[in-house]
Amino acid sequence: MRTHPTPSLRRHAQRGANLLFGTGFGLPGLPGLPSLAGFALAATCWTLGAGTLRAQTDTTGTGGLPVKYTYRLTEARHKYNIQNLRGALTDYRALLEELPEDPRILLWMARCHFGLRREDLAWEYMNRVQRVDPLLAESERRFQGQIQHRLGQYEAAIDVFQLHLAFDNPKGEERAEVERWILECRRAWAAQEAGVPQWTWEDLGLEVNSRFDEYGPHWSPDGRSIGFTSRRDGGLNSAIDTEGDHRFYSDIYVTEWVADGAGGGRWGRAVLMPGAVNTVGYDDLLAWPASGKSLLVYRNNEALAGDICVSTRQDDGTWGDAVKLPKPINSSYFEGSTSISPDGSKMFFVSERPTGLGYGDLYFSEMRSGGWTQPQPVGAPVNTELDEKFVQALGDGRVILFASNGHAGFGDYDLYRTEWVDGGWSVPVNLGLGINGPREESTLSLSADGNSLLLAAERFEGLGERDLYRLDVTLHPRLGGRATAVQAGVVTVRVPTPPGAKSPAGCVVRVMDADQGGSVLAEATCDRQGQVTFRLSDNVVYHLEAKSGERRARRTWSLIRSTAGPFTDELMLTW
Repeated sequence: MRTHPTPSLRRHAQRGANLLFGTGFGLPGLPGLPSLAGFALAATCWTLGAGTLRAQTDTTGTGGLPVKYTYRLTEARHKYNIQNLRGALTDYRALLEELPEDPRILLWMARCHFGLRREDLAWEYMNRVQRVDPLLAESERRFQGQIQHRLGQYEAAIDVFQLHLAFDNPKGEERAEVERWILECRRAWAAQEAGVPQWTWEDLGLEVNSRFDEYGPHWSPDGRSIGFTSRRDGGLNSAIDTEGDHRFYSDIYVTEWVADGAGGGRWGRAVLMPGAVNTVGYDDLLAWPASGKSLLVYRNNEALAGDICVSTRQDDGTWGDAVKLPKPINSSYFEGSTSISPDGSKMFFVSERPTGLGYGDLYFSEMRSGGWTQPQPVGAPVNTELDEKFVQALGDGRVILFASNGHAGFGDYDLYRTEWVDGGWSVPVNLGLGINGPREESTLSLSADGNSLLLAAERFEGLGERDLYRLDVTLHPRLGGRATAVQAGVVTVRVPTPPGAKSPAGCVVRVMDADQGGSVLAEATCDRQGQVTFRLSDNVVYHLEAKSGERRARRTWSLIRSTAGPFTDELMLTW
């Protein structure tokens, strides 16, 4: 059986644990991997990159300590490696009471808090490491930069990351990852300086949120209820998953709006979704389709090894036992977040099947003759070489919202919008700082009118791990009344023959974001006439660049307008 997808470690079905949505508070470890036991007793730890797992040699050591402390440190490290972060934290706290200035213990305390997404506490302990052992702190520049990035200390994070690149000289993928974090910090810093829209975050309250993890919220079709997933105590299974991330199993809950008779109200106490939709295994709500007659759920238990299932509403209003969707939707690979367009014509979902570009990719299937067609990857420029892991389809499926860590974001996973235009998907647009941030945003639900956005988010003022919030996005330029409007068009780019060449054919044209990040958003190769087309959104400034050998041709493009609707445009690049 696949280990349940804890919210920050997702792996292919044949690689062990999967992450269904969200940012989970798992640590950098490999749940369920038999060989982990060997690592647990070695001086190896797992550190968490932005959505990635990375093995790292433990440089703290245990030298100079009495045997009793060496053994206890090894035990605490073992708990850390098997994702028992709270257990490890308890052990390190006990050690710290006896060795209050030991920099190694302070560093591990910081690592635990970072894995638990309490970057504020991680930073406190790293400051103590700096005071006690500056050389050890200096060896952890990469880790310090990660903490400051997530805390929104962008300028400081950039400085530390650049020192790490200059003095520690990481290679290959590790270097590329740090360079990407620097771009994210620069992009967020620039957006912050330009002014961040102040969306009001409304906490759904103590009746809904708990001190545990809530995620995957979904509006009911009538907008009077919210279904969501929680890993709290009080579910059908009171046990802790000791073979996974040492947290409670997940169940599906529902809360209903209680009107006060004066035009206001509150969200009522959340209860288990009535009926047989929950089990003693892992049950996660994936979608509440517009028909109101079914729920799409993710189920991982002794009977189903992590698949998309459907639960049907019964005559008494309860929900029936979830039944696995047949092939071609489910496969032997991981399938997760799912959305059916409100008109019922298209299904979008996340899968790690090998026909994609990265770890998790978006796929779509169409309803024809009463059944779903063979799923096809959404493809570039939506799917990336990294990870896409949440999706919501709007209207007739022409617009989708999704989460990714492979696009031009501010850190970890961000939320994006793309639309189908003239036979292809537009270059995704980030929903902006204020909704996105340096931490993970990956599960959402936009109301039918486009004005109310449900988000699961980590916020320092929150009650638990992740809490559920509602944002009024009526005035958002990409949501609200414009959520399903046509905001993208076809832009044809023409490239003349480069000097010394016979033809522009083969020239690569790239679309890049104009923010400080400068990330490549899309690229294509010119045809024999030196022409290539992109689908770009209005009210965004793009840099376009053609490359032929060492030569470059650049130009900026944007379409600033206040009304939505189809458009086409052409531009010529010059060498």
